[in-house]
Amino acid sequence: MAGPHPRADAAAVGHLPLPCLTSAPRRRPLPVVPGEDAAAITDELKNPDGIAVRQQFQNATVYWSPSTGAHAVHGNIGSWWGLYGYEAGAYGYPTSDECNAGHVGGNVDDNNGIRQDFQSGKYLLWSGGQADAFEACQTACIGYGGVTNTKWVDKTEVYINWTNSRLTSVHVTPTPAAFKTVTGSDDAASDLPDDAASKCNWDTDS
Repeated sequence: MAGPHPRADAAAVGHLPLPCLTSAPRRRPLPVVPGEDAAAITDELKNPDGIAVRQQFQNATVYWSPSTGAHAVHGNIGSWWGLYGYEAGAYGYPTSDECNAGHVGGNVDDNNGIRQDFQSGKYLLWSGGQADAFEACQTACIGYGGVTNTKWVDKTEVYINWTNSRLTSVHVTPTPAAFKTVTGSDDAASDLPDDAASKCNWDTDS
């Protein structure tokens, strides 16, 4: 796993995630789930940015920063996050723990999976695979997405099959305005420069 400061436990299997809820970030001290993540194997370690800290546990690494609070990263989502540079990479610091989410890997109501939110409106997704999911997610897949903050596009999600990276699915969710029949200059074609200037930066190869 590449990154500025490798963490051996980033790919470890952690606790089962709870449903996705809006909640205040955890504060220090860092232990998250007693009995599952709470067996610390390091003291608090200063991150390369000189501001945030992390602490490694048997099943996860917990990160704390002043703006995001403390959140655990582990499992396949943690592996993907580490592959693209940890907190210094495309996703930044975690802003939530992992949680159970609907419509992950597909549009059917039973397409459930795991989601974890990161800075700048980005998030990572994991599905173990379902027969009625998108083609890339009929077996295990990883996904990334974000709110694109444009008039016509609400969010964009990309799914990559975990064992065959050539098998991918890209899905764009339009805003309600994009579904309306309009006349004059207020249409998607006239606003193309606005959509091209999306705030999300998907250059994960940097």
